[in-house]
Amino acid sequence: MEAALLGNRAIAISITSYKNQRFDVAAHWMRKLLDLGIDKQAEEYGVLNINVPNLPIEEIKGIRLTRTGHRKYYNFVKVIKENDDGFVYEVGGDIPVWDNQTGSDAEAVNNGYISLTPLGFELTKSDTYPRILNWLEENKLLQLES
Repeated sequence: MEAALLGNRAIAISITSYKNQRFDVAAHWMRKLLDLGIDKQAEEYGVLNINVPNLPIEEIKGIRLTRTGHRKYYNFVKVIKENDDGFVYEVGGDIPVWDNQTGSDAEAVNNGYISLTPLGFELTKSDTYPRILNWLEENKLLQLES
């Protein structure tokens, strides 16, 4: 994401497992996608986010173009021990619980597909302009009287 925020085109690849990751499968697919020119699909200020199921190569069903799913973390901050001068914490939490919404990266991966999600970083929520502009006008905040 840092590369994209600096205006570069970026690709991120992840294996959707916290243990016994099949790095060879992710490497195989990344190499294949690069050979096919996936780098040309990335845009300035954007990231192509690739999530690979932790499956053998022969069990990967294909690739799905997806949107970002949502996950919930539980027990994200744990107290490890208490000292005389305070606490020692661990940040990380339990394995996240994914919402498997239709068309999401989580759904694709859970069904044996690699997910490909184009991400962008336009932070301005311009769709809220009409509502906020109306509020500014109603409260006479657009032009202050002297």
